[in-house]
Amino acid sequence: TNWLGPKGVGGVQISPPTAAQNGVNWYDIYQPVDYTSFVSKMGNATEFQSMINTCHAAGVRVYADIVVNHLSAATGTATNGASFSANTLTYPRFSANDFHANCTIQDGDYGTPGNRNSVTSCRLVGLPDLNTGSSYVQTQIKNYLTTLINMGVDGFRFDAAKHIAQPDLQAIYNGITHTTTAGEALWVTQEIITDGNVDRNSYLSIGTLNEFKYPYAMKAMFRNESGASISQIRNIMGTPGNWGGTWGFLSGATNTVFVN
Repeated sequence: TNWLGPKGVGGVQISPPTAAQNGVNWYDIYQPVDYTSFVSKMGNATEFQSMINTCHAAGVRVYADIVVNHLSAATGTATNGASFSANTLTYPRFSANDFHANCTIQDGDYGTPGNRNSVTSCRLVGLPDLNTGSSYVQTQIKNYLTTLINMGVDGFRFDAAKHIAQPDLQAIYNGITHTTTAGEALWVTQEIITDGNVDRNSYLSIGTLNEFKYPYAMKAMFRNESGASISQIRNIMGTPGNWGGTWGFLSGATNTVFVN
């Protein structure tokens, strides 16, 4: 209202808004427990809705960080008071049948040729991996995203997208509206850190990519490292026709700030 809107900032990225693991660490909010509740460390559903409305009144879009690859690896009481257990895989609306088998992603799985199935089906740092190929799991996720869209959220950043099989994420994306309550196209970006066997281009049918190489390339250009220069920005991620697709933060609104 007083700063971002008047300065022409087009959008902000917010932290995952769902009920999650309750603790003192920053990553607790990236360990969701209940997709139907917006009682989080940041506030409740009423406050969340008020924030969205206030941002929109200031001309600022709201993009939500989304964690649907996994649930919390802890056992206890979530930010909304719900009980859950990673030991028994018991969560609100999810049980043991809704998860992939318990296996751990190994460092070699990211290499070449690596093991793509392990990357998408095994546990990332011990986090119970949702079976996103299940129609029931997909429905729960689609319901979550639809609720956010109906509240006025303008787009999503899918956390750990490369750990979700592309057909699974595609099915989830295809099952939601692609138009916001403001009548604009839903904006989507996906966290896909490069490794030896992930096919990043296949995810472009879902949305843009959260490209980790880009900030390093930008740094090199501004510092003129190894002959790099600012004039190369349009070409560093590929042809000019593709750079907006791979570097999603440069597409859409004129200015976008990401707050985490």
